[in-house]
Amino acid sequence: MDDDGAMRRRGTDPMIEVLVHKVSKMEASMDKMADAVTKLAVVEERQTAHHAALERAFSAISSINDKFDKLISRIERLEGAAPLNNQTQKWVERALWAAAAAAAMYAAKKVGLIT
Repeated sequence: MDDDGAMRRRGTDPMIEVLVHKVSKMEASMDKMADAVTKLAVVEERQTAHHAALERAFSAISSINDKFDKLISRIERLEGAAPLNNQTQKWVERALWAAAAAAAMYAAKKVGLIT
């Protein structure tokens, strides 16, 4: 029994060595799991940031689409009014020529070119 007691005091008991070995393996496994959880948290953080960036991008695209739709509507209205504007322009131009002709006739009468 002295031999057995001496072995236990020195820490050379096979059961303790197996237990110490298993505990150290568990600690190593726990360290690996902690690293994996940390990496997973980093990945989740990045995914959250990417998701927020995508939401901002989609919001900006939606805003641009709204502006684009308004511009298209405005262009369609202007294109629809273009023939009417052309006709009005012709009328104004004819009125100006008529006014210029009337002024020329008035001036010609005053000067005595026309009786």
